[in-house]
Amino acid sequence: MTQRSQGNLNFLKELNLLLEYSDKIYSSYLESNKLFLYAKILYDTNQRILKLLLSNAYNCDEAVQKDATELMFHLDVWSAIWMETAEAKKPTLKDVFVFDNDVNFPKESVERLLSSGLN
Repeated sequence: MTQRSQGNLNFLKELNLLLEYSDKIYSSYLESNKLFLYAKILYDTNQRILKLLLSNAYNCDEAVQKDATELMFHLDVWSAIWMETAEAKKPTLKDVFVFDNDVNFPKESVERLLSSGLN
């Protein structure tokens, strides 16, 4: 295995871990009736995912880059709306925190992205 392909594998493993963690956080957010505490943790985790994508996706092939771009777009839109809502509402950790987002999570892109190197 080349150093580049090992780096891509490590990137995808870390991405997979962060996405699994974000899924756990999102489930806790829903189970808690959408408390800001979990929304804040999810925001922080999504920022880590964005940083990881920006730092690594450029080393991958075009198909992976395309799927990474779909995920980055979703996270950027979600984050912008999240920030605007948090600044306007100034919620405490125990407050309900919800907002509308028309850019859905790119489930198929993420599945292809992760399957590209984790099989």
